Amino acid sequence: MLKKRLNKYSLLLHNLSLFNNIPEESVFEALQFLHAKVKSYKKGETVIRIGETLIPAGIILEGRLEISFQNNNDDSVNMNHFQSGETFGEAMVLADIPRSPMQAKTLENTVILFLNYKMLYIKPSDYPYAGRLALNLLQSFALKNVFLNQKIRIFSQKTLRDKILTYLNKTLPKDQTGGLKLPFSKTSAAEFLGVNRSALSRELGRMKSEGMLREQDGKIYLPLKQN
Repeated sequence: MLKKRLNKYSLLLHNLSLFNNIPEESVFEALQFLHAKVKSYKKGETVIRIGETLIPAGIILEGRLEISFQNNNDDSVNMNHFQSGETFGEAMVLADIPRSPMQAKTLENTVILFLNYKMLYIKPSDYPYAGRLALNLLQSFALKNVFLNQKIRIFSQKTLRDKILTYLNKTLPKDQTGGLKLPFSKTSAAEFLGVNRSALSRELGRMKSEGMLREQDGKIYLPLKQN
């Protein structure tokens, strides 16, 4: 049943960094070893709430997910968005945190593949490529640590303009046209940057009027090289 449901995602799964240097014919065996389960969610559905028993780590097969937490005023603060092919929750599961410190909610209809990474140290002998899986997972942690360091760099900027430029230049990849696609709505982008939405909109407007950036077809372009 699991294999049949995952057939449509076979290309995505084979391209995941988690399965680097693992033979294609062994990927489904890896999923069985990690007690894989697939679950579908409707748009706006909560996957896990703050304080609930932690769920297994997940891979987004389809759709988008928003991770957030609550500040001291009980306001929701967006931490990150995850889309097809991206993973979440690995560190908390392996750290054996009993209750979720964050909330996960779908931004559109979403399909998630849940994996129990604890099997990597509970019964590694049950799968011949368990060591390779663990190494791939470690590399994933390292990349996410780089992302967190980038976010710290954004927060350390003294002005809103510098936060915006650091975010655009250091965090978002450019497409073939040189455009930057915001993964968030303006509201979520403001939460991600830790700023007021109205202030963000005003500053973006000023930057456009000053020629520091332009928007076209839902993308942002920086015509001048920014430090």
